[in-house]
Amino acid sequence: MHARVLMARLRPGALDEALEIVREDMAPAIREQPGFRGFLVLTDHEADRAITISLWETAADRDAGEASGYARAQLARIGPLFAAPPVFESYAVDLRLDPPAPGERPA
Repeated sequence: MHARVLMARLRPGALDEALEIVREDMAPAIREQPGFRGFLVLTDHEADRAITISLWETAADRDAGEASGYARAQLARIGPLFAAPPVFESYAVDLRLDPPAPGERPA
């Protein structure tokens, strides 16, 4: 599994608006991308900062959105809310720990 991390600083007071755009517009689109496996949004409302982590089956799946222009088009929707250009990083996911399924005992 692979991940793309975006770290963003938003204009003061713009975080809630950015989250609404992500929920309403971006989330449905990202779910349709080949190899998509999950998405997290981490926020610090006091500092107007956010980190997103998208999970992908393969590095090629992760990178396909960049190559096709999909990721750039999605970011254009919230671009005016950024206080500075976002920072992107790519990672391999070497460990993912999910909670036990209902009725399953933890190992």
